[in-house]
Amino acid sequence: IKFTGKKISNKKYYRHTGYPGGIKSTTPSILIKKKPEEILKLAVKRMLPGGPLAKKQLSKLKIYKRTLHPHESQNPKIIYFTKINKKNYELIEEEDDLNSWLKEAEEFGEIAIDTETSSLDPHQANLVGISLSTKIGKACYIPIGHVEQNNLQELRVIKILKPILEDISIKKIGQNIKFDYIVLYHRGINMNSMEDTMLMSYVLDAGKNRHNMDTLSEIHLHHKTISFKDLTGTGKKQINFSEVNINNAKDYAAEDADITLDRKSTRLNSSHVKRY
Repeated sequence: IKFTGKKISNKKYYRHTGYPGGIKSTTPSILIKKKPEEILKLAVKRMLPGGPLAKKQLSKLKIYKRTLHPHESQNPKIIYFTKINKKNYELIEEEDDLNSWLKEAEEFGEIAIDTETSSLDPHQANLVGISLSTKIGKACYIPIGHVEQNNLQELRVIKILKPILEDISIKKIGQNIKFDYIVLYHRGINMNSMEDTMLMSYVLDAGKNRHNMDTLSEIHLHHKTISFKDLTGTGKKQINFSEVNINNAKDYAAEDADITLDRKSTRLNSSHVKRY
């Protein structure tokens, strides 16, 4: 189910409370937050012809959440409403701004993480920034080593993140997370309880397609990601990621963390991977 244009906010559904003058309206954006199953019921209702037969058919409609579906073994398609929107990405400008993100990580028991560096060699690279996502459609970026604009102190950020990233009860999710593990290990963080969306994709779809971030985003989310080359350029004019404008870096890095969490949670659910 996909809403286009302004339907998600402008389209209205009406219901009667049973009392005189008790007609109330709601919009898809409200229903998605409060009762997402109602969106599905309304969508199915519009597919059925009118009359008592349709009402009877609708009464038999059952909606399940992910693995609760009795036919999960048949890999039913998951319907998800969250649209990737960079307006939902936050730039962390003060250390205190991190508290709500870490609190959510503890509450949800998982967090997606991605590091941005000055080099592709994790053993030699300088840390430029870290992006986090605790909820699909929501992410943040912590600037640490940008040449211009305000950065947070690396040692302070590492100290704040260390308890969460080393907490065995909180799952850390990443795309090629080995790279992030090495970068953070050199800074005193022994990250554990990790899941790698790149490896999960390979296990599920080996040989079908490439398993990089851009490819998987287009396959699973039908979303074209911000290109690294769009930010840094190519050839003689290419700049280091540390020279990229912080706000542009925020959109790029936060998108990576957001997409990683989205794909893991809704498309590459670990329950689909048979373990031996």
